[in-house]
Amino acid sequence: MIRVLSICLILCLSGCVSKSFKPPPPIYKVWNQPGFDELDVKKALLECGDASPSSTYQMYEYAFGLKEERDVINYILITDACMEQAGFTSSNWTFKEKCSWSHHKDLPVCQPGAKIPKPSIERRLNSWYCKLKTDYQYCLKHAVNPPACNPEGYKNPPPECLP
Repeated sequence: MIRVLSICLILCLSGCVSKSFKPPPPIYKVWNQPGFDELDVKKALLECGDASPSSTYQMYEYAFGLKEERDVINYILITDACMEQAGFTSSNWTFKEKCSWSHHKDLPVCQPGAKIPKPSIERRLNSWYCKLKTDYQYCLKHAVNPPACNPEGYKNPPPECLP
């Protein structure tokens, strides 16, 4: 009887544990706007200056040379503010809510009068992400994993990197 209960307890707990370690969705899945599909969201993120449609902290270091966590968070919040100004909503928190958090209040982007960029097609097409996807030599010099740069892959870049 104790053995059966132990097995049941382990099975129940393993179900809880596996869900708690589920990775977060890519950033483009967090944003939405009626009438816009995933490709539109990916384009908007890049147009607002995000490192990638599925950015990670490490990407900000490679894309922008940001090494301090505070600088990365500030940059993420700049992108969030740009996305909201462009009419997108996040399934997480609003820019204003994030700036009200005690550890974000002193970030430059959360200060009155902070400059928030407007979406830019040129910013998207010249982004670190799109350069990696469309320029083999750039990829070799600037990729997180240069051996993953494939010269054949540049014949068919992702749609978010096309004009």
